[in-house]
Amino acid sequence: MSNQQYTLLAHLCFYFFLISSQLTENLRERRPDGMTAEADLLEGYDEELGGNESQKRDCKGITTAIIVVLVILAMIFLALIAFTPLFASTHVGSKRLNITDLRALRYPYAEFGFTDNDNVIMQSWEGVEMVENGVSRLIFGRENGDEIVPSADLKYFATMDHAPNPGMNPQNETFHLKIVNNNERITYDIGLRKEESVIQAFKWNGKRNDFVFVENNKIYYKSSPEDDGVTRVSNGGENTVDGMFDWIYEEEIFGKKDALWWSPNGNRLAFASFDNHLTKNVSLRSYHRLHSYTIDTNLHYPKTFAKVLPTYTLSIWDKKSEQSRQMDVQLKDSLSYHYLLAVKWLEMNGTEKLVSVWTNRFQNEIALTICDWESAICHLEFEYKYAPKRWVTHDDFNSITFFDDTLYFLLPHEIKDNAYQQIAALRLSNGHAKTPKFLQLGEYDVTSIEGIRRESNTLFFHAAAPKPQQRNLFSYNLLGDSKMTKSLANCVTCSITNCSWAQAQLDDEMKKALVSCKGPAAPHTVTLNLTQNLSKETLEYSELLEDRTYQIRVEEAGLPVVIQDKIKISDEYEALIKLSIPKDVYARDKNRAVPLIVHVYGGPNDQNTKEVTQVGIEEIVASGQQVAVLRIDGRGSGGRGWKYRSAVYGQLGTVEVEDQISVIKTVLRVHRQFLDPTRVAVFGWSYGGFMTLSMVNQAQEGFFKCAVSVAPVTNFAYYDATYTERYMGDAPLESYSDVTRKLDNFKTTRLLLMHGLLDDNVHFQNSAILIEELQNRGIDFDLMVYPNQAHSLSSRTSHVVGKMTQFLKQCFATDK
Repeated sequence: MSNQQYTLLAHLCFYFFLISSQLTENLRERRPDGMTAEADLLEGYDEELGGNESQKRDCKGITTAIIVVLVILAMIFLALIAFTPLFASTHVGSKRLNITDLRALRYPYAEFGFTDNDNVIMQSWEGVEMVENGVSRLIFGRENGDEIVPSADLKYFATMDHAPNPGMNPQNETFHLKIVNNNERITYDIGLRKEESVIQAFKWNGKRNDFVFVENNKIYYKSSPEDDGVTRVSNGGENTVDGMFDWIYEEEIFGKKDALWWSPNGNRLAFASFDNHLTKNVSLRSYHRLHSYTIDTNLHYPKTFAKVLPTYTLSIWDKKSEQSRQMDVQLKDSLSYHYLLAVKWLEMNGTEKLVSVWTNRFQNEIALTICDWESAICHLEFEYKYAPKRWVTHDDFNSITFFDDTLYFLLPHEIKDNAYQQIAALRLSNGHAKTPKFLQLGEYDVTSIEGIRRESNTLFFHAAAPKPQQRNLFSYNLLGDSKMTKSLANCVTCSITNCSWAQAQLDDEMKKALVSCKGPAAPHTVTLNLTQNLSKETLEYSELLEDRTYQIRVEEAGLPVVIQDKIKISDEYEALIKLSIPKDVYARDKNRAVPLIVHVYGGPNDQNTKEVTQVGIEEIVASGQQVAVLRIDGRGSGGRGWKYRSAVYGQLGTVEVEDQISVIKTVLRVHRQFLDPTRVAVFGWSYGGFMTLSMVNQAQEGFFKCAVSVAPVTNFAYYDATYTERYMGDAPLESYSDVTRKLDNFKTTRLLLMHGLLDDNVHFQNSAILIEELQNRGIDFDLMVYPNQAHSLSSRTSHVVGKMTQFLKQCFATDK
C-alpha cells in the first residue's frame, strides 16, 4: 500500500478504538452490581434462558456495541477495496486472452470474389458464402476442413479431402477429389480410378466448367464433371513430374503447389515440369502407435552449396488440337542453371501470349521471355542485372501486366540516397526491348501491380505507403503529366476508416474492389467503386457485411495498447518499433514495471511492426502473464527501400542482431515506467529462432533473463539453397554465422528449445547440433520436441502456449 493508504487505515483504526472505548465505559456505568459486561459474557446464562430486566438492558447495550463494531470493520474493509491495488482493476480487471482466442479473433473470411450480378462470394470457416445486400448466406458447407474450390459460375464445387500419407511427407500429399453439382446435389468422383484415385493437383478453367487434374505425375483434362472421358495432357512419369512444383519451388518461389496456368480465354494451358531424380534427399521420420518400426521417407531438398538443383521446363497445351508443346526458352547463358521465377498469360495486341521470367542461381540477374504457341519458342525480350547486394523475388514479376505495347513490372528505382521497388514501364518495339522507364511515384516500395483499366488508362497497385508499416491501394493515370514533374498516384484506400493495412482484390474490369482491412483495429472488408473520382480526398465505400459479431468480439477481447515509434540506430538508420502493453498496466498502474517479451523474426525484407491486428502465441502468453511485447524492424527489414534491405546481404546474423539489441536498450530506458529491465525474454520461430540464439550470444551476459527458440536455423549451411543463396550470394562457408560457436551466455540466460521432429523446412538437424554443443559445455536448458510435427507445430499450439507460459512464469518469478 502507498503512504496515503496506510494513513487512511490508521485514522479508521483510531476512530474505531475511541468509539469502542466509549461504548465500553457506558456499559460499565449502567451495571448496578458493578460487574462489567465482559464478566457477564464470560459467565454466561446457565440458570435459565430468560433473565431479569437489568439483564435485558445490558443485552441491548451489548448488541448495540457489537453492531457498531461490525459497521466500523465494514468501513475499514471497504476502504481497503477502494484504495489497495490488490483489488484494483489492474489485477482483476480486463479480460485475459487465451488459446481459444487464436481462432476466435482470426478474421473468418478469405478469398473474396465478385459474381456476375455484382454479389460477393467468399470463403469462411463454415464454407463458401454469398453476400447480398450486406447479409451473408452459406451456399456450400465445409466438412472436416476440406478445401473447397467453386467453379466460375458457382454451379459446381470441388472438394479436396486429404488422402492418407503414412510418412507425413509434404511432397507426397494427395487428396480425394469430388465435384458436387450444387443445383442437383449430384457428386462425381474425379480420377482415373474414381473414388480410389489420389489427386496431386486440380485447376478449374476460369471461363467455363472444364478442368485439369494431376494424377501419377501426369496432367489430365475433363470437359465437365459429368463427362466420362478423360484426355491426357502430359507424359510425366517416375522422375518427371508435370503440373507440380517441388518443395523448394513451392516454399521459396511460387508459394503454391500446382504449376498450372489457364489462358484468359480458357483455350490453352501452360504447365511446368521438373526432373527430380538427381537432387539430393533428406530423410523424414515419423513414429506411429503399434508400429514396430518407424516410417522413413525421402524429401527432395537441395541445401546450400548443392551441386544439383531441380531443373524445370515449360510447356503449352492447346485444347482444340489436344497437343502439348515444350517451349524452347532462348536464354543467352543457356548452359548455366536458371530458376523459373514467374509465369503469366497476357493479352498482347489481341493475341494471348505467355510471359516467363527466369533468374540465375544467385537470383540477381533476370531474363524475360515471351512464348509463342505456334513456334514453340520463348523469345528473349529483356535482361537485367541487379546492382550489388540486391536480388529479385517472384513477387516482382508475378503481377506483370501489359498495356499499349508496354510491359509493367517491378525493379529497383534510385531516388535520392535510396532505391525503392517501383513500377518500370518497358516499351516493346518489333521484338526489341528498350530501356525501361519508371512511373513517377513517391519514396516508397510498391509491392504488387493489380492491373489496368483500359477505358481510363488507370493503373492500380499496392504500396508500403504512406508509412512503411502500412499497405494501401493506389491508382495512377498513365496518360497524365507528360513532363513527369510530380507524382500522379492517388491513395485509393487511405480514407477508409480503420484501414491502415489494406489488401484489395479487383474485378476483371478494374471497376470494383473488395478491400480487406487487416488493422489497426478489428479487421473488416469494404466494397469500393473504382469508377468514381479517385483523386478525391474521401471516397465512397460500404461495409461488405452488416454483421457486427466479429468486430464486437475483437473490441471486447482485451487486446493490449499498442505504441508505434521510431528509434534512431545511427546517423543513417532508424528502427521502427511496435510495443504492446497490457491495457490495465498502461491505464492505471504506471508505477508497476512488467516483464518484456521481445518477439523477433528479422529475416530479409520481413516487416514485424506492420499496422495489423496481431493475436499470436506471444500475445496469448503475454496477456495471461501481464507481460509487454516488443517488435522491432531494423536493418534488413522491408518497406523502406534497398538502403535497409541490402544491409544484411552476405552477412545474415550480423547487423540485424546488433539493431535488435541496441533498440531493446533504448526502449527499456524510454519506457522504464512500464518495463522491468531485469526481466527481458526473447522469443522467435524459424529465422526468429536463429535470431533469438544470436541475440543472446551477442548481448552482454545476463541481458536476457530467458529465451524461447522454436525450430531455429543454427547455420544457414544446413538450410535450402534457394533461400540462402538469394541473400548470401557466393559468400564462403567460413563467413556463415553459426550460433553454436558461442554459447557461454546461456549459462546465465535460461533457454527453452522447441522443435518438431518431422520439420521439413528447418530440419531437426539444426537443433540436434545445438543440443550436442550445449551438452558438451555443461549448459543446462529446457527442451521440448514434438514427434510427427512439422515446422508450424499447428496441432500442438495449445501445448506450445502452455509450455511457454510455464517457462516464462518460472523465469520471471525468480529473484531480480
